[in-house]
Amino acid sequence: MTTDVKTFSPKENIAKVWMNMKETGFSGFPVLKNGELIGMVTRRNIINTGYARIEREDEQGTKSTMSPPVEKIMSTPAYSLSQDAGLREAIHTFLKLDIGRISVVNDGKLVGIVDRNDIIKAFI
Repeated sequence: MTTDVKTFSPKENIAKVWMNMKETGFSGFPVLKNGELIGMVTRRNIINTGYARIEREDEQGTKSTMSPPVEKIMSTPAYSLSQDAGLREAIHTFLKLDIGRISVVNDGKLVGIVDRNDIIKAFI
């Protein structure tokens, strides 16, 4: 699990998320509202809704305030696992929900994220 997790608010603009995806190489980020996990915004969300063109419109982010907010495209409900969940439960959840990452919580608070790469690394 990755514990240093970048998150976004539902009001954050999509252009900013897209720029972060390009810079970090991450393909999804948890969305928090008042510290509570409410969804996930992914590269697939952005591409499937046609907002990936924002990059061409504003590569430096200067017009990014004009892009729609994350809440318009994020995936909900917010799926999560307890930090006590085992690898088997994580794999089962990934397969059942057909997702590429899942938030990890402790007492309702985000403590990390697990993605498919983390699962693969656990077996190496």
